[in-house]
Amino acid sequence: GGGYAAPGGCSSYFQAQLAIMREKDALQQMLKVRSQGLARLLGEMAGPCRCNAMRKSSHLYHTYRPLDLPLADYIENLLSPYHDASVIAVCAASSIQRSLASDPGSSLCRDQLPRLAAVAVGVSAKFWDEGACGEGVNLQLSQHSGVPLEDLNAMEISFLASLGWNLGLSPQSYAEWAARVDGGDGAAAEELAEATECVMALTQPPRPAAAAHGGAG
Repeated sequence: GGGYAAPGGCSSYFQAQLAIMREKDALQQMLKVRSQGLARLLGEMAGPCRCNAMRKSSHLYHTYRPLDLPLADYIENLLSPYHDASVIAVCAASSIQRSLASDPGSSLCRDQLPRLAAVAVGVSAKFWDEGACGEGVNLQLSQHSGVPLEDLNAMEISFLASLGWNLGLSPQSYAEWAARVDGGDGAAAEELAEATECVMALTQPPRPAAAAHGGAG
């Protein structure tokens, strides 16, 4: 009689489902690690507010009210709609540093972090996530961040201009920034890579028998 252990049978099906669940758990853990890492880096970049020369309400990047949740949780909410959230977090960190470096006389204060994180995540998502495109990205981001859409659109133009309209990141630079965001601990990234590889191996269709055995002799 036939069994269920053959390729394509129930055993293979359940193995694939378990692998997919493992990958989802790894993606969720990676989202938390990268959200916390981006929040930490932003905190290290920022200092106390010294914007005494201008009213906070007139400054594009200043928040109108304090966050009612930790910055890491706020960033996780911004990233969560995207499939490539962990990549977006790394590229957002890099783009923020480049934006600050483009104006040596500028300084970053803590009151600017939520809006700066929002615009950096938004532009990085449009560049790096295949599913993020069109005006709907900013509308969704506005809803998640609480930043008015008009302000978000204006910040996007200002932020991109500071980057020379270039969001590219070399593989070496990406690896360096990923290590910085992860705080030097690559365990979550390694688990995600292994889980994704396992899913791919289990969900690929089996090769034809002739190809698997080198063809008929």
